[in-house]
Amino acid sequence: MDLLIEAAYDLAKSRLAVQPEYDGETWQLDEADSGLRQAATVTIEIESNADPKLRNVEIIVELGGESTSKIRDRKTWTISLPLSEQS
Repeated sequence: MDLLIEAAYDLAKSRLAVQPEYDGETWQLDEADSGLRQAATVTIEIESNADPKLRNVEIIVELGGESTSKIRDRKTWTISLPLSEQS
């Protein structure tokens, strides 16, 4: 689960570096295609911050399909936009 959170965080940082209006995305990972033991959903949510030079990033990972119980983990960060995007 931690690797999925880390990958999503790295993606969010790199997208925000080139596209400050990026607002997130969701991935659906099938267990057969991804090599995971169960299906997973990864959600990246980006929200503005009171400081226009910052963005709030929330990553949510859910493991488990519709017919199984789910495990959820959530992490949040506040990150700076690149200097070139700050006004």
